Parts: sequence; structure tokens; C-alpha cells
Amino acid sequence: MSGCDYVLSFNSVGKSFRSGQSDIQALKNVSLQIAAGETVALVGPSGSGKSTLLSLGAGLELPDTGTIVLDGNELSSLNEDDRSILRNRVIGFVYQNFQLLPTFTALENVALPLEILGGARFSSIRRRALSALEEVGLSARIDHYPAQLSGGEQQRVAVARALVTHPKLILADEPTGNLDRANTQTVLSLMRELSSRHGASVVLVTHDEEVAATMGRKVQLRDGILT
Repeated sequence: MSGCDYVLSFNSVGKSFRSGQSDIQALKNVSLQIAAGETVALVGPSGSGKSTLLSLGAGLELPDTGTIVLDGNELSSLNEDDRSILRNRVIGFVYQNFQLLPTFTALENVALPLEILGGARFSSIRRRALSALEEVGLSARIDHYPAQLSGGEQQRVAVARALVTHPKLILADEPTGNLDRANTQTVLSLMRELSSRHGASVVLVTHDEEVAATMGRKVQLRDGILT
């Protein structure tokens, strides 16, 4: 497989953080490639570097050593504004705590990434947001605020928001951590189905081995080392 077939590539990446008088090495010489359309579970104990790896892959932080290539762009070569533009265009995020804006309706929350991207008319943005909510089975809840939705419904809104821009990559950080088993299965099924339909790769951080088993590949981090 050639490099252009990877939507995200970590190449000998190292990252340290300052803690008091010492440096904590969060990642040590990590190399990992995510192919286009691939679904990957990233597992490991708390503090193993999983969230750091996701943050680096999104260009929210830069590595101390090694390189990270996102959609053909080496992230350390871009300034902060260009990384932000690339992130908004290429990546959709799903979080454990949903991260929905409480004063926005479901429709407004899903439309927000399109508004940030710009370049589209309001009618087009609304149509795409409605379509995304319909895909996750929430077309009847478009005018409801997050507080009026169940946890499972909120996470389905978050999935719709992540996919509304048709990103190449979904980064999901413990997306089922606050859901019961039934809602966990619903959200995971939706993510896999929509990923396949839209051709998006998925990197999903989880502590749950059953959740990890639903992804196409599982990789493990322990003490900052990929095993």
C-alpha cells in the first residue's frame, strides 16, 4: 500500500510533557498508519498515551520527534491556522461527553461544522444537517435541545455532527463511555454503517474490549509504546 492510501500516518513519533521538575514521555517512537476507510480501535490503560495520540493526529499538538501526515500534509510544516483549516475539512470528532452546545437545537449543533467551513448557503447547510440527522434516525428531534434528548440520542446527534462535513477521518474518544449497553451497540452500529457509506476512516479510543472488537483492527498502547 502506498503512502497516498493512508489518511493518517504516525512515523516514529515521540511526545513528552513537563510535570513538576521532570519530563513525562507520553509517546515513544510510535509508528501507525490508518488506511482510507479503515476502522481502528486504540486500546490501553489510562495514561498510556491514547488521547495524546488522538490529539497529535488532529494537529491540536505537535510531536517532539517524528512526523505525522494527515491527508498528505505533514502537520509540523503547517502553521496553526492551516492546521485548523485542514482539521475542519478532514476530521470529524465524537467525544465521550457529547460536547453539544446546550443552547443549540439538534439541527443547529449538526449544522455548526458546515457554518465554520463556510462557502455554502444557509439552505444548503440546513439540507445537509437534516440529511445527517435523518441518517442517525433523529429527523423527528431536530428542534430539541440537548437537555431534551437522552444520552443515546445526544451521541447520535454528535455522530451526525461528525459526519455532516463528509470527513475522511473520524476521531472518537471513548464515544460510548457514558452509554448503556443497548445505546452503545446502536451508536457503534451507526458509526460503522456511516463510515462505510461515506468512506471515512475511524480511530476509536476505548477501554472496552467488546467495543474494540467491533472495529476492523485493534492496536494497543502501553506506557507510550505501541504493542
